[in-house]
Amino acid sequence: MKTIFFNTGAQYTANGQRITATLHDDGVVTFHDHDRMVTGEFECKDAALFTQGGVLAMYLHNKAPQSRRSHADAFYVGGCNNVFADKCQWFALCENPPTTTLPHPVLGNVPCCNRCADKITRLQKVTRQ
Repeated sequence: MKTIFFNTGAQYTANGQRITATLHDDGVVTFHDHDRMVTGEFECKDAALFTQGGVLAMYLHNKAPQSRRSHADAFYVGGCNNVFADKCQWFALCENPPTTTLPHPVLGNVPCCNRCADKITRLQKVTRQ
């Protein structure tokens, strides 16, 4: 499972248009537009196409209908698209925008930026040796 966060900048609210999208292990993408309160789901056969542009294309061309799964992911506590993170939450002082989520040993899936993800990977290699 991989989650991305992005803001299109469209001024639906003072916060813009914040979207959280998750590619599930079965190849299904669910997303949540936090500012318009819209959810959707579509199949993604190639994980390389799971990008901001790919999600927006399906959303804007009405090829991602709402479903029970997308609704649950967006509105249920603990749902993978329930929270929009505008800052990396892995290390306390990181201010970078998150690009994915990583499994934290205590907190579960945590929004993380590329820089922190690289640091975590390096630290894990050192601790395994």
